[in-house]
Amino acid sequence: MLRERSDRFAARHGAPRGDRGQGSIEYLGIAVVIVVIIGVLAGTTDIGQKIKDGILNEIGKITGG
Repeated sequence: MLRERSDRFAARHGAPRGDRGQGSIEYLGIAVVIVVIIGVLAGTTDIGQKIKDGILNEIGKITGG
C-alpha cells in the first residue's frame, strides 16, 4: 500500500523513476573502495598483511581449498 502511494506521488510530482537497481551499483562501489583500501594496507603494513591473510583463509574455507 505504501509503495502504491509513493508511486502515485512520484507520478504526480515528476520524480525520477529510473533508480531501480541503483542500490546494487552503490554496494559494488563500496566494495571496490574497501578492496582498494585493503590492497594499500596489505602492501604497506603488517596489519594489512594479517587482514589479507585472514580474508584469503576464510575464502579458502568457503571454497574448500
